[in-house]
Parts: sequence; structure tokens; C-alpha cells
Amino acid sequence: MQRSLNTFPISSGIRSKLTSNGYNIAEDLKNVDPVELTKEIGITLEEASTILDLIAPQTDNKSISLLDLLKDENHSRQIITFSQKLDEMLGGGIPLSKITEIAGPPGIGKTQFCLQLSVDVQIPREFAGLGEQVVYIDTEGTFTFERLKDIANATIHHCHSISRSLSAVNNFTVSSILENIHYFRCIDHIQLIATINLLPDHIKANPKIRLIIIDNIALPFRIQFEGKVNARTRILSELGQTLTQLATEYKLAVVITNQMSTNFESEGRSSLIPALGETWGHTCTLRLILSWQGNQRFATLNKSPFKQESTVQFQIIVNGKKIIYKM
Repeated sequence: MQRSLNTFPISSGIRSKLTSNGYNIAEDLKNVDPVELTKEIGITLEEASTILDLIAPQTDNKSISLLDLLKDENHSRQIITFSQKLDEMLGGGIPLSKITEIAGPPGIGKTQFCLQLSVDVQIPREFAGLGEQVVYIDTEGTFTFERLKDIANATIHHCHSISRSLSAVNNFTVSSILENIHYFRCIDHIQLIATINLLPDHIKANPKIRLIIIDNIALPFRIQFEGKVNARTRILSELGQTLTQLATEYKLAVVITNQMSTNFESEGRSSLIPALGETWGHTCTLRLILSWQGNQRFATLNKSPFKQESTVQFQIIVNGKKIIYKM
């Protein structure tokens, strides 16, 4: 796109900063992210996001036949969880090329679920797994090494118990599982945005990555954007587009955990809904809501393009040092 920045409704002060840093046409900003632009020309993150939204160039949109699209959907793989009820409810497991959101209150088991998935994506192909790698982005600091090892040991033990051949599980070890988890700790929204924007290069360098986990998406934005709903919505929309593109282009699954928020209704009634608003809710293809009913845990498939809403009960069972999901 060769359109001059002078033709866009940008303030003269910001336009001057852009041109003095070598940004003269829309094409110059094609691969620039908001954080980078903020630091380079000295404007706020909100201003940078607004500018990039305004001049975002149109990418080449190649057509695909509906037959090819149908074949692609039919042959898309899932990340099995080894929980029969959950896999059935999801249509075979966590789907690749899609974004799945797991929402629920504190202590319900969202991080546990993510740790389990970071192991499940590595289950060998002999057991209908993918045998691939995972990117784990931790915004809460709740990633627990010991708990991950317990889950890994439990999964390895399960594979051994159903294996007819030792060679099928010889390379599926705790060490190999830990080696195949690419861990990132992000303490605020700026680090989170920067990490996500660097993922394309990281995935190209590590092509076996088939799962991206973000635990938790809400925390950086609920604390640091209090009273700034429009700015938060804009940045989350950009993140959602980036994650959707990653899922589609690299045929990987994106799993995001979210907190619950109180929705005040008429006549003084209220209900709990996933946080970050309706716009963010459109980002995910599937939404799984974990909830309590008394002292029992339930998982509800709240949103899916190919399965009806349904609910299954689950437990987190502590068996010695092994912590596993049972549904």
C-alpha cells in the first residue's frame, strides 16, 4: 500500500513524529506492533493502537474452495485429554487451528487444566496423540513445576499401562516433556503483547509447536486498564486477531484461560460471566466454563460451532503424588 500518511486523519504532532522516524506511507507500518511504535516515536500505547488500526494495510486474501475447506476441517486433528467424556463433549479433544477459552472462578482448576494440556499435546502418536510441543505463557505466576512433574508422571504411567510395545513410550519421559515446553513469564500487558508478537519467529524456529497456552488473559488487562474500557477493547481485539492468525497459519491450538466477572441484570439480579466483555468473547471459537455446584466441579461447553451445549462433571484426584483430571 503506497498511500501517504498525510491522507489519514492523524494529528499533525503525531504525523510529524512518524515522518521524522521514517514512516511516510502506510506500508512502512505494516509489520510494526503497538509496543514497538510507542517506544520508537514517543506516543502512548492507546495512540499507537489507534494509528495502526487506522492505517492497517489490506493483506492478500487468497480464496479457497469450499471442498478444500471441508477437507481441511475433516482432517484437522485434536489434542486428546484422555478424558472420554470431555473429549466427546469437545468433538474429539481440543481442536487445532482454533482458539479455545477456559473460563471459571479462582481455584476451579483452570491452571491444572493447562498443565495437563501441556503434557497431553506431547502424547505419542501411537496413542492417538500429536507428539508435539507447547508454548506456555504464564501471567499469574501459578505455573508449578512440581505439579507439572506429577501430571507428567501420571500420563506416562497411563501410557505404559495401555501400551503393547515399550518402544512406543521409551522416548516419552519427564525430561522430554519438560524440554518440549517453551515457558514465558509475562508480568504485565506490555510483556504479553511483545511475547505474542514474537511468536511467529519462535514457531518458525520450533516447527513442532502445536499448542499455545495463555494463563491468564484477564489479569494484565483488568488491573492495568481499570476505567479504560475502549483502550482495552482495542488492544484485546488486536491480540485476538494475531492469535487467530497464528492458529490458522500454523495449524495449532490456542488455549486461553479467563476469569469470571459479575454481570448485573435487571431487578437487582446478577450472574457470573467470562470477563473482558462481548467483543473479546467473539475471539474464541470454543468456550469451556468451569463451575462449582456445591462442592462438585462441572465443565460446560458454552460455545462451539459444531457441538451442542452440554455439561460434564469432573474431579481433580490426588493419588499419592499424581494429580489427574477425571470426568
